[in-house]
Amino acid sequence: EWVAPFCIQTLLIVFVDRALYLQAYRNAESTRLLGRANADLGRAMEDLTATQARLVEAERQAERTRISRDLHDSVGAQLSSLLAGIELARLGDEAPADVLGEVEEDAREAMRQLRETVWVLNTSEVTVEALAAQLRRFAEARTQRAGLHASVRAIGDRYAVVPSATALQLYRIGQEAIQNAVKHSGGRTVSADVSGIDGHIRLAVRDDGTFRPPVPVAGDGMPSGFGMGSMRERAHDLGGSFEMLTEAGTVVTVEVPV
Repeated sequence: EWVAPFCIQTLLIVFVDRALYLQAYRNAESTRLLGRANADLGRAMEDLTATQARLVEAERQAERTRISRDLHDSVGAQLSSLLAGIELARLGDEAPADVLGEVEEDAREAMRQLRETVWVLNTSEVTVEALAAQLRRFAEARTQRAGLHASVRAIGDRYAVVPSATALQLYRIGQEAIQNAVKHSGGRTVSADVSGIDGHIRLAVRDDGTFRPPVPVAGDGMPSGFGMGSMRERAHDLGGSFEMLTEAGTVVTVEVPV
């Protein structure tokens, strides 16, 4: 009397347990497969994002290359033609020498600035070392004509990468500071340090001359003129700081984040 119900109950328990086990197994397997699918999807999204970023950067680089080529081919050709015309006019005594000299110097300066802009446009990223080298060439050319000694060094993290737009602004600041030292300091040496330090780029230009404010001091306590306002604006536009000390010579220091 009790064996048959017991067997039936036992069989039911076995079948129910088996069904529950199979269901739990299927749920676990589904969860595992879903987790793998999600991981694969996550990796695919990361790859897609990276590919999109590379495509965008490639488009930007292509655009920079195109702009630099256009500048070189159009503006550069015009300046070269202008310089050639100046040389011919000087040989033929068709214009006063002093006027031709001024025009020639303006044209050569425009050509130099064009080459510098093309240099930056052709490079998506500039290292501290490359920025220092470019500034060194400018400093040596300017100080040699004035009889001064120039020294430009890359220190700290010399291979820290600087975005090209930031590098151009820092280069312009360095140019202005060096030109001021050559024209107005009365010193004998000009030096500059470009350094990469803890995610920042610092540019310091110093001379051993005497600072003479060209015009009255501005309302913020900084002298205006000599391109000081331009250097401050460039530094602040980059989210950085600008400082000038004039106690022993003149020291212009700019620090920007990268």
